[in-house]
Amino acid sequence: MELTKKDRIVLINQYEILKRLDPDNADYYGQLCEILRSGYEYFYSMIDEGADANMPSEEGRLVIDILDFYRSVEDYKYNHPDDKELSEHPWGTFKGGQ
Repeated sequence: MELTKKDRIVLINQYEILKRLDPDNADYYGQLCEILRSGYEYFYSMIDEGADANMPSEEGRLVIDILDFYRSVEDYKYNHPDDKELSEHPWGTFKGGQ
């Protein structure tokens, strides 16, 4: 990862804020600040270790389509409460949030 001096300053400020907001992890944020202040590029990977790789667009589109489908199902069930066939069907309820 490449960081400009401006990037480093912004991140240092963010980690300084987090040190105060999250005292249980203040040492960790302090280490990240030191890495950024000193420009230790070798350790920049510690900064983005919590960030996952980008999701491909086609996978993101699939997720949106699935959520839209279940939103439509829920809208239908809300507007047709007497339709038990859908509400009792195994696929009639979104299982992703469980």
